[in-house]
Amino acid sequence: MKQNRIGKFFKDLIIDVKNNPIPFIISFLLSIMLFYYISNISVQSLLMVGDLQYKMNSKDLFIIDKKPVKVRVTLRGTEDNLKLVNEDLIKPYIKIDATKPGYYTYRIFLDESYLPSNIKVSKIEPSNIKVQIDKIIRKKINLEPDVIGTPADGYVVGSIKFTNESAVIVEGPYSVLSNIEKLKTREVSIDGLNFPYVTEVELENEEIKIVNPSSIQIIIDIRPASLEKEITNIPILLANKDAKFDYKLSVPMFNATVFIPFNTNLNISPSDLVFIIDCSYFHSTGIYIIKIIPKINDNLFISIIKPEFVQLEITEAKSYEEDDNEKK
Repeated sequence: MKQNRIGKFFKDLIIDVKNNPIPFIISFLLSIMLFYYISNISVQSLLMVGDLQYKMNSKDLFIIDKKPVKVRVTLRGTEDNLKLVNEDLIKPYIKIDATKPGYYTYRIFLDESYLPSNIKVSKIEPSNIKVQIDKIIRKKINLEPDVIGTPADGYVVGSIKFTNESAVIVEGPYSVLSNIEKLKTREVSIDGLNFPYVTEVELENEEIKIVNPSSIQIIIDIRPASLEKEITNIPILLANKDAKFDYKLSVPMFNATVFIPFNTNLNISPSDLVFIIDCSYFHSTGIYIIKIIPKINDNLFISIIKPEFVQLEITEAKSYEEDDNEKK
C-alpha cells in the first residue's frame, strides 16, 4: 500500500513537471545556487603574485632572453587559512623537458607543497608561456679587434695584436656561434692617446664568453708618426778577436727598414746601425748562428732586418797550428 502511494507521488510529479516545466526548472536552479552558496559561505578568494621559476632538465640547454615574469595566482580557502599565505609561499614554475634547441610552450604550475592545507588554486594568469630554448656549445674562433678613434696629433697606430694568438675557444648559444667565423671585441677607444695601450679583451656579444685562454689582452702600439726608410749595407763588425782563432762571417752586411719620427732631424747612415759581435764570448772553434741586433737610437723603430741571422765560423788560426807542430 505504501509503495503504491510512493509510485503514485512520482507519477503525479512527472505529470506535473510535463505540464508546468518552467516553475520546476526555476526551483531546481535556485536549489543548486542555494546549495553552492551555503557550501561556500565561509570560503574566500585571495590574489597573490609570484616570480616564475624555470626548472631545466638539461645543463647544456638554456633559455634565450629569459626575463622575470610575474604570475598572478588566485587562491580559495577559509579566511583563517588564507591568513597563513604570503608571497614567499607562491612559487609558480614551468618544467622544461626539451632536449634540443627550438621554441616551446609550457603550462605554468604552482608548487602547492608550500601552501597550507585546504587551500585550492582556482586560477593562474598567465596560464602558459612560450620560451626559446638554445644549447651551449664551444667553438674555436678568431677575434677581430674593434679599435675606434684617432691618437693624439703626431702619433699613429703602429700595430694591433693580442697577447695570445687571435684564435680562442669560446662558449655560447648554438644559434649564435654556428653561423659566425669571427668575433668582434668590444669597442676600444684610442682617442687622444700618445702612448701604447693595453687592455683586457671583452666581447661585443655578451652571450659569448672566452673560456681558453683564461685571460687575453689587446696591445695597441701607438708611436710618433714617422717616415719609413730602408738602410742598406749596414756593416757587421767583429770585436775582441782572439789571435789563435780565425773568424769568418756568412754575410758581412745586412739591410734594415727603419721608421724615423717626423719631428726629428735625424740623418741615418749605415754606420749608425752597425752590428758588433763580441768575439770574447766564444772560447772554442765551431759554427754559431747569431741574431742580428743593430745599435738602435731611442728615436728609431726598426721593423724589418734582412737577414735576421748571421753565421759565424770559428777555426784555429794557421799560425798557431804551425807553432804547435814545431813544438812537437
